[in-house]
Amino acid sequence: MNNTQKLIKSLTKDIKPVTPTKPVIFNVSLWLLAVVFITTLSFFTLGYKQQILNNIHTTKFITENILILIAGICLSIAAIISSVPAYKKYQTVILTIISTTIWLAILMENSFNITSQSFIAEAQKYIGTLCTADVIMLSIIPAIILFMMIKKNASTNLAYTGFLALFATVSLGALSSRFLCPITDPSHLIIWHFAPVFIIGLLGIFLGRLLLKW
Repeated sequence: MNNTQKLIKSLTKDIKPVTPTKPVIFNVSLWLLAVVFITTLSFFTLGYKQQILNNIHTTKFITENILILIAGICLSIAAIISSVPAYKKYQTVILTIISTTIWLAILMENSFNITSQSFIAEAQKYIGTLCTADVIMLSIIPAIILFMMIKKNASTNLAYTGFLALFATVSLGALSSRFLCPITDPSHLIIWHFAPVFIIGLLGIFLGRLLLKW
């Protein structure tokens, strides 16, 4: 018995108390506040164009960006839920379906208003890469913060959680970039603002496996 007690003590002497996981709504709210702060700071740094103020008053601009905001929030909730083993995973699936459906609807709505000629012409305007750069830049710090928050929760599905986290941050990055770009042409939006969301989001699968190990 004494040997058993000594063994238990030797195995547990370096164990540290486990910090309870904070509520999902707390983590999401904290992260969104960080995103708002970083985005606001970026706007003051990069400035905005007067034409954007005119775009804000259009129904399409308002509706589109409210939907992107909803998708980004749903994805961030899904990412944090996915990182907590105690939560039921069907919740993340539902939130992912809602967010993906929103994005597909936005892509389809814009694709109805373009022609193949205008799409090809826009793809050749390499100045549009500046808009994609804005999307990425506005996503980097929020992504770092969200990945750090998620890593503490010991996710059991690293690839899926990483995908959701990066998809969420790039979605909100794309939303923020709309307030820096005065162009409303559907071809421009699809190529330089919206398509990168899916492409970069998929990189989250790799980043999740790499950065969320525990």
